[in-house]
Parts: sequence; C-alpha cells; structure tokens
Amino acid sequence: MTPRTRTIGSPDATRAVDWEQRIDFPRLRRDRLARAKAALEASDLGALLLFDPNNIRYVTSTHIGEWARDKNARFALLPRGGDPILWDFGSAARHHQMFAPWLPPENFRAGVAPMRGAMPVETGIPDRLGERIALLLDAFGIGRPSGVLSSTFASLLGVIVLALAFWGVGEIASRLWEGWDARERQLALQPVPQWRPVRQIEVPLWLCGIGALSLLLFAASGWWLLAAPAAVLVVIAWVVAKRAPRGHVVNPAT
Repeated sequence: MTPRTRTIGSPDATRAVDWEQRIDFPRLRRDRLARAKAALEASDLGALLLFDPNNIRYVTSTHIGEWARDKNARFALLPRGGDPILWDFGSAARHHQMFAPWLPPENFRAGVAPMRGAMPVETGIPDRLGERIALLLDAFGIGRPSGVLSSTFASLLGVIVLALAFWGVGEIASRLWEGWDARERQLALQPVPQWRPVRQIEVPLWLCGIGALSLLLFAASGWWLLAAPAAVLVVIAWVVAKRAPRGHVVNPAT
C-alpha cells in the first residue's frame, strides 16, 4: 500500500484523531452487524440468543470491561429482520442508551441472566428470562407455525367475536320481550320457566357458551382454526335474531 492509494492515514495507529482518517469504527459496527444478519437470513433460525461476551460485542458493539467476560450476565437477542436487543446491568443499559447511538435506545434494557447457574431456578430469574424472550419472539412472529396468530391479535379478535355472539342473544331476547304482554313477561321471569318462547333462548345461550370456550382456547393458543366454530355460532345467533318473532306468543300450557 502506497501513501497515494491507502485510505488510512496511519495504518498502525489505533487512537482516533481529528487530523486524519484511521480506523472507521462506524463502518466496523455496520459491517459486523450486517454479516451477522446475513448469516441469520441464510440459516433456518428465527433468531439468535447470545450469552457469550464476544458474540454480544460483535453484534451490539458494546463492552463493559474485562471483569464481565466470564460472568455471562449479559445477553442479547438478534431476531430475523430486526436489530439486536441487549439486556445489561441497569447502569450499563443506561450508559449504552446515552453513548451507543448506533442502536435504538429502547433496544438497551435492564436485566441479567442466571450467570452460569449462579442464580438458580428458585430465584425465578431463569423463568423470567425465558418468558421475556418468548414474548419478544411472539411479537416478532418467530417460532409460530403457519396458521397461528399473535396472542394479542387473537385475544382482540376473540373479544370482538364473543361480543357479537352475546349481541345476537340479546337481540333475540329483546325482540321476544317487546312482543309479550304483562302476563307473558311474568311467566318468562319464573325461576324455571317452562314456557316455549323462553326455552327457545336456551339454544343460542348454549351455543354462545360453546363459542366462548372456543374463543378462550383460540386466545390462549392463537390457532385461527379454533375461531371457526365461534364464527359459525355468531352467524347462527345473527340469523336467529333476525328471524325472532315479534308480537304475542300463546303459552301452550294454558
């Protein structure tokens, strides 16, 4: 390399100065992370969970001192298609937020690993670490087989479908109640009504109960196929509500 072709002013100098270009640290950070992301994309993995300090430094370009090299207290998650998220000691996480602008500040979080078993299962730290990673993987859509929705979306859809199902039952009861006279309403309010129009409401109520169970399973697992029975029940309740009769109904017992 001749002085005319080289891009680094002093190749053997590692201290950054203002009068010449030496080591391009921003490019070093970008290239390291780009290579890690490319390797992840080329694999069958959805994410990388890192505990080794060297791997953490490679993808996050953060370091807190040689004293932490053998502790395995820090950990990082590199999801497919995303930036790495680092959990560190609280003060270190704050330091990274202030002085490591190459990653979003929210990607530096307080939290520690079990440190090679120094914190046993009884402390709850291993379980909380697993729960934290599982929630993030779910948020990124990683680890779910095809046909599985995120738990948040599944819960929201379940609440909407359940509300529609109960609306159908309420519409049926409202249409029947509006058409009854005082005597018929008194019969309907009996503890164990044997009156046929009241017993007609039991069918959609049972359907809504089955639908509610399906929705609970759907929200817990995220399997969209479990929402199909609930959707069918909503349609049935809607059709029955539209066909519910208005006007007086004769009590067959009298």
